Amino acid sequence: MNEKDQQQILNKLNTGSSSFQANEQRIEDRLTYSAGAIIVKMTHPGGNVATYKVRPRNLSRGGIGFLHGSFCYNDTPCSITLRTIENDTTQVMGKVVRCVHVQGNVHEVGVRFEEPIEVYRYVQAVRANSAGNISGQVTRMRGKVLFVSGSIDDRELFNFIGQSVGLTVETSETSESAEQMILVKLFDLVIIDKNMPPEGGEALMKKLREHGFNGPILALCDGNESDHESLLSAGFARVLPKPFQLEDAVDVVGKFVMHDHSQESGIEPIYSEQWENRKMRPLILNYLERLETRLEEIHRMVMQHQVGDIAAVAQDIRGASGGYGYPQISEVAADLMNASSAGSEDAIEAVTKQYEKLLSLCTAACRVRHEPMND
Repeated sequence: MNEKDQQQILNKLNTGSSSFQANEQRIEDRLTYSAGAIIVKMTHPGGNVATYKVRPRNLSRGGIGFLHGSFCYNDTPCSITLRTIENDTTQVMGKVVRCVHVQGNVHEVGVRFEEPIEVYRYVQAVRANSAGNISGQVTRMRGKVLFVSGSIDDRELFNFIGQSVGLTVETSETSESAEQMILVKLFDLVIIDKNMPPEGGEALMKKLREHGFNGPILALCDGNESDHESLLSAGFARVLPKPFQLEDAVDVVGKFVMHDHSQESGIEPIYSEQWENRKMRPLILNYLERLETRLEEIHRMVMQHQVGDIAAVAQDIRGASGGYGYPQISEVAADLMNASSAGSEDAIEAVTKQYEKLLSLCTAACRVRHEPMND
């Protein structure tokens, strides 16, 4: 069965338009697991061991559901290779707890893990409701955030939230170390506790500006609405209210960092014109990885209105993309380079428009990195 047919079946299952209905009582929420094909090794009754490439449907901390081309008996031992959001692989052991016919020779198999997993390592992102239960998905993000707070509780919570959606997070517990970090490292976003000692968050914000940081700076604040208004008037781009939970933080931070849609289902991949040359495929995949990094650089420059600096990165993308089989990316990169070459603040609107076009194309191209490698 090809990828398109598998996706159609998954869509029917997920929208409830299929006659299939699960009978079990689920004690854990299941999240869509868009990892492409995964490897499952089963030990069938009689001792026969077989390895299958299957399409996962969903994942929870206690189990996984996937499509399979034949019937499986309950209690069949399984070794499942899961792919994390960092594209690493881990082996998880479990047993079949259900096998339900869907259509033709296709069955949905449910496997219960022997030990629970940390589901946030595998799913693109999870949200938490007020009770702390996983209840949905949000888009993965890319970027580097500096979180400045004297509270270890806030630092550890935000570090977890940031990593769960794909961000790189660095934390600082003092104003002095935050100043040192901003001098030697590149950040897309800074979040500062309003009450940061010794002089407060506003004073630290001004010092970071003096050190040359032009990106957005958010205030962490547990005050009332008037406090929020005064912080915005002082120059903070946004306020992240305390106490914050995953959903609140993702909503606020997501307005200032790059969103990564390349791993989401429903996006049609753009293949390189050189893709049929199998010797070129590793080179193409390596190039796409570098391309994602260059897009992060451009996003950072757009957010900081560094229009003049974008031209050099866009020129680099234009020059390389054609050689790797992406002339359409090369063409849009040239348009971005022309829009940004003037270096004027007035050009930011045109630059942003061309950047969004480039991002859309590159997202579709990078989708290939997260697809199963078919012959």
